[in-house]
Amino acid sequence: MPTISDLRGPAGFLEAVLDEPDTVPRVAVVFAHPHPQFGGTMHTKTVYQGAKGLVRAGCAVLRFNFRGAGRSEGTFDRG
Repeated sequence: MPTISDLRGPAGFLEAVLDEPDTVPRVAVVFAHPHPQFGGTMHTKTVYQGAKGLVRAGCAVLRFNFRGAGRSEGTFDRG
């Protein structure tokens, strides 16, 4: 079951989800989404399915929305 949480950052909160396997994780993965100016979010189908596959392989996966995407605060500023 994913853990939904917000991460505090210098420009406000980032929306985040931590997906964990049922066993002790083999590794931890930070999975970033496609460019937010082109519709990318942590809920994009490829990111979601990729994270689920990594969890099935025994990885803990952190997905988050960059600033200005989803519920993440702040605005996109070209990185």
